[in-house]
Amino acid sequence: YVIKLRKKGYQRNEAMILAAAVRFRPVVLTAVTTVLGLVPIAVGMDINFSRDSIILFGAASASFWKSMALAIMYGLGVTTLLTLFLLPALYSLVEGGKERLRGLFSRKEIIF
Repeated sequence: YVIKLRKKGYQRNEAMILAAAVRFRPVVLTAVTTVLGLVPIAVGMDINFSRDSIILFGAASASFWKSMALAIMYGLGVTTLLTLFLLPALYSLVEGGKERLRGLFSRKEIIF
């Protein structure tokens, strides 16, 4: 999205701020809803309509799924933070380096 804004004429920092503002909500909502959806699996909740107590916490079958749910929850949390904070910083560093290199190699005068 930053590249599209840059093609429309926005400066690098303006494009990054606008892209972060536009993309923040969908990224966070997607991660939060997925993590919240995995909470019942992570706490060991078992739903079975053929028993007297329909909902059971700490069921034996839930132990198989708990580690998977925790790994997905942790991974989504980390990647969300990386997406929101580290990637824009890396983009800024790379684009700033490109601009500095263009400035070095586009000089018309040769200085000895």
